[in-house]
Amino acid sequence: MLINKRVTWADSIKGFSAMMVVLYHAAVQPEVKAISYILCLPGFFFVSGLFANVDMKPGAFFQRKSMRLIIPYTIFG
Repeated sequence: MLINKRVTWADSIKGFSAMMVVLYHAAVQPEVKAISYILCLPGFFFVSGLFANVDMKPGAFFQRKSMRLIIPYTIFG
């Protein structure tokens, strides 16, 4: 049985980044928008990349990801 342990600091950074995206799309001052733009996406992708599965070959990775995305896309599209 695989036990999925969450990394709380990574979840916190991703949550903060998601809030920054919401803040960016809200009607706020341009300075706040600039700060949220600089911090939100790079931080989220950096932390997500830390936990990427590097043991997979590129072909297997893209096949797995495409099947996980194509099936819901065709059902809901």
